[in-house]
Amino acid sequence: MAKVHDSAVRTRGFTLIELLVVISVILLLVGLVMPVIQKAFSSAERAQCTSNLHQIGQGLFVYSRSYDNYLPYYRRATSGWPRHWYAANAYDEDGSATNPPQFDVLGRLFQAGTIRDPDVFYCPCCTRVNPGLAEWTKRLTQKGSDISCSYYYRGLPAKPYCYKLAKLGRRAIVREERLYLHGSPWINVLYGDGAVERFSNMDKSVRVDYYNDTLYADWAALDERSR
Repeated sequence: MAKVHDSAVRTRGFTLIELLVVISVILLLVGLVMPVIQKAFSSAERAQCTSNLHQIGQGLFVYSRSYDNYLPYYRRATSGWPRHWYAANAYDEDGSATNPPQFDVLGRLFQAGTIRDPDVFYCPCCTRVNPGLAEWTKRLTQKGSDISCSYYYRGLPAKPYCYKLAKLGRRAIVREERLYLHGSPWINVLYGDGAVERFSNMDKSVRVDYYNDTLYADWAALDERSR
């Protein structure tokens, strides 16, 4: 029987140049696909944020029907810090500890049962983390730390500290906490009539200064955007 030489059956492998070409093509394809994937994720996050605000709007409407058309109460800390984003406060306005924590602003929607899933209070791009339904439920009856959400709520700086829904009209009531989200300087805003609008903030007319009462001027700027 004739011997078959090894060279006749040996499988030819890739050369170094061929490997480099393959790697280059893969990297090129990744470079082309990644922006599309990022854009798709960004669009999904914007859609989720818009959905959250619509659900919050529905929750505010149901809440107002149970409280003589009033929206959730807004409390201000004596330290001077507004509490636009606090949902459950471990401390009272005078600095004393509360047990259980006092629910405030959007947190009152959860307390009243008009919104049962706290995920609604968190924009998918925000750095604030939802502690989970179990922790939110625990705060209803037990002492615990503050819980904050990633949407700002518009309260009044003086009594009665909240609007009547019927008088709110086309004013902004809830907006995103951070402005430079979703990969671009856009902001989603919920208005008193239930509409959710998306605006460019390229001119930075709406600021991120959440420790000061400049927020009231910022709300007025958002009111103007809707007209």
